[in-house]
Amino acid sequence: MINILFGAIAGLGAALGLGGGTILLLSFFTDFHQQAVQGINLIFFIPTSLVAIYMNFKNKIIDFKLSKKLLIGGIIGSIIGALMATRLDSSSLRKYFGIFLILIAINGSYTFISQYIKNKKDKNNLQKP
Repeated sequence: MINILFGAIAGLGAALGLGGGTILLLSFFTDFHQQAVQGINLIFFIPTSLVAIYMNFKNKIIDFKLSKKLLIGGIIGSIIGALMATRLDSSSLRKYFGIFLILIAINGSYTFISQYIKNKKDKNNLQKP
């Protein structure tokens, strides 16, 4: 039952743009190994990404030139990451993955705050006579 709850939470998070990191909770509240959790996360990613691709294609907001470049890097990174994940023990992998998520969160927060400040400055500049 708890796995269905985590799946629903992860699905809601993915629909809101949070990505599959929410499924990481499985490793904290169940006895799954980190490698299994990350494998589940990757499988979970397939339907959510297909829905996102469809919606973005339908709304004509996909940059196909950029997508091709990112695809090449993504494939290379996936291979390297998979090789690393199979060679690390579950405890180390959990720590490294947690650090990676923290760095992503810091970067996202910095980007959000920077954009907010920029927008606020632009708005103030427009209001000055």
